[in-house]
Amino acid sequence: MSEAAKTLPDDPQVRAAAARLAPDDLARLLDDPAVAPDLKVATGPEPTFARRKARERLEAVGLYEFPPEPEPAPTRPSTVVTTTAIGSPPLGSRTYVAARSDPSPTPDPIMVRASEITAKSVEYLWPGRIPRDRLAIFMGLPDQGKSTFMSWFAAVVTSGGQWPDSGDTAERGSVIILQKEEVAASDIVPRLEAFGADMDKVHLLDKVDRGNGRRSNFAILRDCDALEAAIDHLGDVRAVIFDPVGSYLQGVNGKGETEVRDALEPLKDLAERKGVAIILLVHLNKDGDKDVIHRASGSSAFVALARIVWYVSADPNDPSRRMLSYVKGNPEGLNRKPLAFAKVDGELVFDADCGDMNAKHVEFLLQRNLKQEALKARRVGRPNDSGKKAEEVIRAILADGPMVAAEARKEATEKGVPDATFRRVAKDLLKSGVLLKPEVEGDPRTWIGLAPTAETILELPLSDNSQEGAA
Repeated sequence: MSEAAKTLPDDPQVRAAAARLAPDDLARLLDDPAVAPDLKVATGPEPTFARRKARERLEAVGLYEFPPEPEPAPTRPSTVVTTTAIGSPPLGSRTYVAARSDPSPTPDPIMVRASEITAKSVEYLWPGRIPRDRLAIFMGLPDQGKSTFMSWFAAVVTSGGQWPDSGDTAERGSVIILQKEEVAASDIVPRLEAFGADMDKVHLLDKVDRGNGRRSNFAILRDCDALEAAIDHLGDVRAVIFDPVGSYLQGVNGKGETEVRDALEPLKDLAERKGVAIILLVHLNKDGDKDVIHRASGSSAFVALARIVWYVSADPNDPSRRMLSYVKGNPEGLNRKPLAFAKVDGELVFDADCGDMNAKHVEFLLQRNLKQEALKARRVGRPNDSGKKAEEVIRAILADGPMVAAEARKEATEKGVPDATFRRVAKDLLKSGVLLKPEVEGDPRTWIGLAPTAETILELPLSDNSQEGAA
């Protein structure tokens, strides 16, 4: 190697070109004051455009050799190729590749004929509540009992206990729990023991061994294979619980719908392939003006991808209890009735006879209760406020049903409530959820009426409960 060649950058494309030059020609080029800056840029960290231009100038003088362009993909015959599917039901045993005759590098679509799929009924782990082979979501505000409820659920499955609403005996097996927000020794284990879980069948998955002594936190995006290996190793896994799922989405934009869908798809496929219920706990945001289904913290893709979604909240009729209510889902045999529960002497006591409300009704009542509490707080210290009499009059006027706002205001005036007081109190009652503005088809006038109680909530269409003012 010549002395000039020894000064070249350690770049294979530069050295390959220099090897074709005579030593004197190489030395002359390296003495050129315009070449040295180009060599530095062409092999350095500069932006791609600058590197490209420098390499083109070096190529022109014989001091850079671009790698050959890749050969185009061979043209494929225009045929349909049948191949054995990779995986297991529900895709069936045969798929086919729709091949093209063009040389496009675009991947071929892999399809399965509907005639090759064997129809089957939905199988439940918890009859009517949690399917065996699908994603299920339990959503709710923090500190509303989601983790406690899941500990009870794990105890029922691992001990072969009874389901509270059907009385059926649970299919006994193992449960894998991924928990990020609590301490295992002081929070999770004592709760599981209190609920009677078989502790040998509860497996807490936290980290993944990546070899050479390296361990890192479990991440859905890269570790679904490790989860599948754990399921295969145990052999009797009935459910996997992510509490909360957002803690395991490292590297994923939690607010991006496409990214969340792509990250959760492997979990969905894993549930179907292994016949395991995969349960995702999702926090709600605090925007009470939105429907529950649109309040999943981060992306709406959580709710969209899951086939069954439940809402864990306070019981609007009894603050000492919690309630499990239906948000969405369409599996055959789904039980949409709510289920109330409370922790009594360390055990969960359930009440399956608590009406037919769904999550939308429950959240309406909860928000109404919050607004009424706020209204009461504003009135503290004002026991003689004229608004108290006005509220009593308004309630009495609307006791028999909604009225046109102008007619209600006129009747209230006749009963001694000034117009301004009526407007002020009616606005407060609308904000607190005591009053609603129902829409009457074909009548453009503004109507007002008393909001439904827990007994009449099912009669409410729940289209808008946030209107203000009473014209």
